[in-house]
Amino acid sequence: MPQTQSGPASAALWKSPFRPFYLLGSLYCPLLMLLWLGSYSGILTGIEPGYSLALWHGHEMIFGFFGAIVAGFTLTFIGSWAQTEELSGWPLMLLALLWLTGRLAFYFSTALPPLLVLVLDASLYLAISIMVLPGLWASPRKIYLGMLIIFGGICLGNVLFHWGAMHGDMEFAALGLRVGAYAIMIKLAVVGAFLIRVFTNNILPQQGVAEIRPNPVVELLSILSLALFILSDLFSLDTPWRLSASLFALLVHSVRFAGWQSWQVRKYPIILIMHLAYGWLLIAFGLRALHDFNGDSSNQLWLHAFTVGSLGLMGISFMTRVVLRHTGRQLTAGKVISLCYAMIFIAALLRLYAYLFGFNAALMIISALLWTTPFAVYLVLYGRMLWQPSLPKGGGANRD
Repeated sequence: MPQTQSGPASAALWKSPFRPFYLLGSLYCPLLMLLWLGSYSGILTGIEPGYSLALWHGHEMIFGFFGAIVAGFTLTFIGSWAQTEELSGWPLMLLALLWLTGRLAFYFSTALPPLLVLVLDASLYLAISIMVLPGLWASPRKIYLGMLIIFGGICLGNVLFHWGAMHGDMEFAALGLRVGAYAIMIKLAVVGAFLIRVFTNNILPQQGVAEIRPNPVVELLSILSLALFILSDLFSLDTPWRLSASLFALLVHSVRFAGWQSWQVRKYPIILIMHLAYGWLLIAFGLRALHDFNGDSSNQLWLHAFTVGSLGLMGISFMTRVVLRHTGRQLTAGKVISLCYAMIFIAALLRLYAYLFGFNAALMIISALLWTTPFAVYLVLYGRMLWQPSLPKGGGANRD
């Protein structure tokens, strides 16, 4: 059995941002599913005071579960790639406490002043921005200051959600959910795409294939098209403009995706799953274009394709890769976690089927169970790696 670095497990948990946030996220996801199932079936009542179950569920998925995963990944990413000092110790404890406080404030919102709930629940990403700004400003790689857009967008979305809920404007609250989701979409389409190319290029030479060379024009257009896609929704533009923005995003990102040679990494699930996650982003673009074409701008099926398919797959892939890479283990997805990847993909397909071909409650429940189980399995397989010290250097990590 490999020897770990010295130090108590409790101290190891606060060595790197991915550790507490991935642990919190993988613990919270199954709990969130149980609460949703209980409320959906009518067994539990009062979970979503003042607004619909869909809004409650959406808020806790975006700002609760995905909020934890994005915080853990992005803070770890900044430390590794922007060459800044990684948050650890008491600042990390404070951020984890803010996440927990936000969840408690949300669930006990009826017993607290609404403005206090807003402040407590939206403070996490404001605190993250304040903590990382000095390091990003001093970094020679100023491009990573763009991470503040992601943090600010998630914080703003949460503020808008609570502001809408405070004033009984559920459409405004739903807008807040979309703002938060769009902030995470920017992360996936920019940071995620960059890492997909990097990790794929680590494999392609082994296949005797030339490395991916990003096309500057396509990369610029991908950012522009994403901005137009987002703004056309947030500013409620007329249908022709929304449709044009959706089709533009679909076209540009499809061209980008086609250059990544996804078929070359089919034997490497830990990388292939990232490609599939990006593929679900294309599906989301296509579904919104379809609804825009039909004049149904209120249909949010495309948003479910993004959250359930794209974010679900990208979330589990980063959670797997980061914990293996940063604890000194082999970057290899075993059979069980690979099966979990497949379960999330199937869950996303079932969710689409349940909406497109007549709403089916049974399929919704099956999809929810299939989607949630992998994160519970992750907790069992990888949880101890999060709170235990890393393996010593040279313990087998590679750069696949």
